Amino acid sequence: MSLEKYPNNEIHFEDSSRSIPRFVINDGRIVDKLNLGRPRVYWHEGDPQDQMYLREQVLRVGLIHLVDPLMRNNPQDQPLREGSLLVSDTIFQAIRASHFNTFDPMVSFEARFFGNVKQSKFGLAAFCSISLFINDIECLLRDLYGDIDGKALHRILSAGASYC
Repeated sequence: MSLEKYPNNEIHFEDSSRSIPRFVINDGRIVDKLNLGRPRVYWHEGDPQDQMYLREQVLRVGLIHLVDPLMRNNPQDQPLREGSLLVSDTIFQAIRASHFNTFDPMVSFEARFFGNVKQSKFGLAAFCSISLFINDIECLLRDLYGDIDGKALHRILSAGASYC
């Protein structure tokens, strides 16, 4: 079964007449059809409905869920800490400003990510907490943007890795 690109960032399977967007809005929530186990991402009436915007919102919430546990003294603390939102939004804005964010959301269908981190780390750098955090960000990015390599991804990941 091969994939072809169609307008509106939808894909079309050659043996079917269906076009399927990766992200859909269902009952006020953004649903990622490739990863149904994602945390809830809310969509509000009047927000854009294009695939790039929906992917950005899934990325934003994914980053919050990666950053927040690192910012808590006690994992049971509620609600989200303001510092978590500030740090995750800074990372989000850096990704959003990069060339990486221009990739078509449908690349993730053609280059599915299956959980293998590709950045090589040696010695203690492979185990420091910032390195493990960057691995989590790499997994999130490869899942949402496709399992691709390139300068844009390397620049985003190496910015944080230089602190290890």
